[in-house]
Amino acid sequence: TVIKHSKLYDVFVVARDLAGNVQATAVMLDLTTAPDATPPTFLNGHPTLSSVLDSSFDITVELDESSVAYYIVVASGATSPTVADVQAAVTYSGVDIVASGTIAVAAAATEKTHSVVTGVVAATDYDVYFVAADSRPVPNVQAAVTVRPLSMIADITPPKFTGATPSKSGVTDSSATLSFALNEIGTVYYVIAKQTANVPIVVQVLAGTDGAGKPGAAAGSIVAGTPFSVVTEAVSGLRHGTQYKVYAVAQDDEPTPNVQLTVKSISFTTGPDVSPPVFGG
Repeated sequence: TVIKHSKLYDVFVVARDLAGNVQATAVMLDLTTAPDATPPTFLNGHPTLSSVLDSSFDITVELDESSVAYYIVVASGATSPTVADVQAAVTYSGVDIVASGTIAVAAAATEKTHSVVTGVVAATDYDVYFVAADSRPVPNVQAAVTVRPLSMIADITPPKFTGATPSKSGVTDSSATLSFALNEIGTVYYVIAKQTANVPIVVQVLAGTDGAGKPGAAAGSIVAGTPFSVVTEAVSGLRHGTQYKVYAVAQDDEPTPNVQLTVKSISFTTGPDVSPPVFGG
């Protein structure tokens, strides 16, 4: 039987002498256990790290009582934090924290899994530090941190368009400006085709053709060299009063690039002819 903290118990006592004579009536004593003064304990090898990808991983914790687990992620080999550093989750001793959070565990011996999806980057080693505190009004906090090593896998994720891009602006009777932004360094490939043309697939956009393998009205590529920053491409030579679609595909800058699996498109219509004719040579 487990004796719990802050509980009133009845204790019954019976005495027996050396001759084997036993008291006929038990004596009852009242016993009140002291308030909880013991920090929680991680169970069954927890905390554990799993589902490690190029930009995310999972943490699973299990404790012996209702608790909150604090964690921080720092560069591998960085100065170890104190218990207070893990709970505060701010820069300490010149060490930057790349990710942090808390995991609430409602009941004892219950696994709780938490996903970390920001801060960590591909092909990088980290240390993940943990501290747990119970749910008492004045929490009992573990006296020492627990650390687990983490190695992110190589980048396997294509870039994503950000900031409402692709987009177009400055559309005239024969030109337009295209804008792109990616969440990582990469290259954007685009092809412009009439809206009546066959829709291209990824490899056709990379080749600058429409869905029938024919050259687009315009095609090209542009490097997005800074994550989340917009780059622009001016396109000319379009036909006036024509409905076009811009088809775009991005890939990152890995040695073997990760290419988007789907084509992104936007539509625009060039204005009526306002350009005077030009004498030929």
